Amino acid sequence: MLLMSFAYRHDIDGLRAFAVISVVIFHIQEHWLPSGFLGVDMFFVISGFLISTQLLNQISSGTFSLTEFYRRRVKRIVPAMLFVVSITITFSLFWLLPEDAEKAAESAAFAVASMANVYFWLFQDTGYFAESSLELPLLHLWSLGVEEQFYVFWPLILIALSSLLKSVRIIIFTTAIAAASFFLGSYLYDFSATFTYYMLPTRAGELLVGAISAILLFQKRTKTFLQAKSMSRFIWWSGVTLVAISFWYLNPGYIFPGAHAILPTVGLSLMLLGGSGYNGKAVKLLSLKPLVFFGTISYSLYLWHWPVMAFYRYANYEITPASGVMLFIFMTAISWLTYKFIEEGFRHSTDSAAKVFVKQLIVPSAIIIFACLAIMKTDGKLVRYIQPDYLPLLEEIKRSQTPAYKNKYVCQSNSINEEMSRSKDCIVGAGGKVDAVLVGDSNASHFVGFLSEIAKESGVSFRNLEIGACPTISKPKGTASPARVKDCKEGYPILSSLMDQHTHIIIGNSWPDYQKSNPNYLDTLFAEINPHIAEGKRITFLLKAPVHNSYDRRCKQKQLSVKNMNCKVPDTPISERVFFTNKKIVDFASKHPNVDTIDISTLLCQNGMCSIYDENGVSQYYDRSHLNSESSHRLGKRWLSSKNTWRF
Repeated sequence: MLLMSFAYRHDIDGLRAFAVISVVIFHIQEHWLPSGFLGVDMFFVISGFLISTQLLNQISSGTFSLTEFYRRRVKRIVPAMLFVVSITITFSLFWLLPEDAEKAAESAAFAVASMANVYFWLFQDTGYFAESSLELPLLHLWSLGVEEQFYVFWPLILIALSSLLKSVRIIIFTTAIAAASFFLGSYLYDFSATFTYYMLPTRAGELLVGAISAILLFQKRTKTFLQAKSMSRFIWWSGVTLVAISFWYLNPGYIFPGAHAILPTVGLSLMLLGGSGYNGKAVKLLSLKPLVFFGTISYSLYLWHWPVMAFYRYANYEITPASGVMLFIFMTAISWLTYKFIEEGFRHSTDSAAKVFVKQLIVPSAIIIFACLAIMKTDGKLVRYIQPDYLPLLEEIKRSQTPAYKNKYVCQSNSINEEMSRSKDCIVGAGGKVDAVLVGDSNASHFVGFLSEIAKESGVSFRNLEIGACPTISKPKGTASPARVKDCKEGYPILSSLMDQHTHIIIGNSWPDYQKSNPNYLDTLFAEINPHIAEGKRITFLLKAPVHNSYDRRCKQKQLSVKNMNCKVPDTPISERVFFTNKKIVDFASKHPNVDTIDISTLLCQNGMCSIYDENGVSQYYDRSHLNSESSHRLGKRWLSSKNTWRF
């Protein structure tokens, strides 16, 4: 991922090693190094520094050629990337479910076109039921897309400003753009967290911080300034301090990139700047052979580590310290082989620019894109047609695991409108007058089947309307995830209007998740419900169902390809978070005679332990915290025959 400059510095290889090892450890097991994601930002800084050093030297000497520049970039970046992409896509066809293989092919086509970041911004599913991003085998190529897009614009900008390269104005200009990028990252986060994370405008600042160090070193005054060992030592150690603080202080819970990216990127930039004149023992540590080795293979290691981890996680294999070490060794081995036979082989090619573009970029890219289109055309089933039993078995398993929101009568959507609030499709039960309304998120949706059985027995009907991943409060910011705030805010007035129109309000939310995001969430909800209680309306809260964290809802499907997967889910106690939020709701209900609760755990748990399976060994859940459609109906019938007394 990182590019060599003309003036080779061993300490930069050491910094590369630190960056890539941090990222790999973080991705193997996040809690082993919670700040390890900063390694990607370190990559950006080093790339900006090295590429700018090369451009400044060549532009100022009059030897720069845009064609030659891109010839070198293609030789350095493309062959290894295309090799890893082709192996990953091929393996995906046999290892992943068809829909996942199709998504992998889509992302591969964008990655080959240097637009992986655009793909994951526009098309990565961030919905509540989205598959884990940890299982997307080419997700990591978003950062390569950012760099490649930077390489399109930055050389042209420096050429346009060639008369200012030795002027302080180029430093002011670059610093201003970098500052604007960091500001944009902080400002846009609430509007689109995915754009902020993946796209060049909000990531350019990190590359430009590295470029600023290169520009400073290009200034004669800076070179003279750094000749004083005490000054270069001070700058280097200042950088080390900032990087160390960043790794101690930052974690994935912070808004990122934005302003939080300034600390680690400026710190590393100072290390690059100070390291040009300071060669103390600490700097020499970065030149030790093991670090230089990992710095040398850092690009290949970055390319390989994520697909390996994604395929490993896809099969639900356990990650332990021992397996983590084995995975790291395996990644290192294939990365060294890729470096030795792919990177080195193509990097030293003496072919002309035209031949390099055709042989190393255009032809192999076209082949991969054609293969990806074939995979997409067949919905990821390209190789499954030669396995006659696979597709029928897969469909049979899927039918038994239908989520509630797939039913027409369950009116859940990521965004809702007035028309949906009037739809007859959203009325469930025995027919006749509709006095009750069910609102909330997916934790309300999975109760629709359950409530429909009780409604039929009671001879009534109810309306339902739910917004995925949205708390049922008027001001969702700070409670809902940033990506969902807009839909939540726009949808709440529609839900509020429905609550005003009905005499019985039933609410289901992911209480513990929202309470974790905002400790005042439940108090806010109660305050907004109180006017309805004061009007004498009946309120029913659907308590959170037991959560099974180790449940992979598609495990049985995956077993068709990954034969040794263990799909058995152990019985689970009700978690403290679920217990606490459910209790707080029960306590609130106990203070009001017209407020009650439904606790599904009375049907799912015995002696404090909750099973994901029914008495026949059939899974009752769609995912780790939601009932499947069939189970919801079955549990409704069981409720009617149990000692539970709640009725419409």
